[in-house]
Amino acid sequence: MPKESAFYREETLHIRSYPMQVAFRKSFQRSALALFETDLIIPIIAPTDEKAREVFDAVDSTTRAFTEWASNETARVEAILDVNGVKQSGEFSDPLVAPVRVYSPRLYPVIALFKAVDNLMFLKSLLWISGHMDEIAYKRAAYEARVRMLRLARKLWEIHTGAISQLNRERRRLIEEANEEREERARHAADLRAKRAEMVLARIEERVSQETEEDRNDPLGQEELEVEMGTTLDAAADEMDNISSGDKKPAKTRKKKDSA
Repeated sequence: MPKESAFYREETLHIRSYPMQVAFRKSFQRSALALFETDLIIPIIAPTDEKAREVFDAVDSTTRAFTEWASNETARVEAILDVNGVKQSGEFSDPLVAPVRVYSPRLYPVIALFKAVDNLMFLKSLLWISGHMDEIAYKRAAYEARVRMLRLARKLWEIHTGAISQLNRERRRLIEEANEEREERARHAADLRAKRAEMVLARIEERVSQETEEDRNDPLGQEELEVEMGTTLDAAADEMDNISSGDKKPAKTRKKKDSA
């Protein structure tokens, strides 16, 4: 991702369940990209520590909410397995081994969440194969795993998109400031920050120009999943939240396009 030399650590993810393998292929790189580019943008749009923390807090609260769901759901399923005396044994037939490069510390909670939800799918597979979860509920669990991770990636991407919009506004403001500032040192400082903003924006534009049409139009595979589920991503996620809280309401189905 970086054009210049940047520090990174390489990690290896072992993803066993197929739903999480799909979620990884569709959303992980997009999440990593959103976090990496947001890290580049923050020093320009948030020059003070307080303003930078506001952006970081938005990212952290997003991943924290999904982590809490995974933790609570894991505890619930483990309790069911324990009550029914189901031994935690078994394996998936074709695990995915995926080396990834970590350029942002905020990617580690995303990695941890992939591992946690993959383990949750293992536990729910135990429930299913031991006869304590029916086929419909098991299929629903697979959808939920994908929807949750897809929704996380989309929320991170929305934060990233908002940061780009702020960067564009800041660039225009800095250019105006450099043109209007009479004091040479202040004018030079504004000009340097404006050029830095332009450099980051140019890098993002170059990356976008190299993406395929599918990457630009449906970068997270959201359309594909919605067609498969027969409902919108938001409606599916809302329904899952309602069921988790005991308020069972049906999701709104997607409207089929009229045939010509």
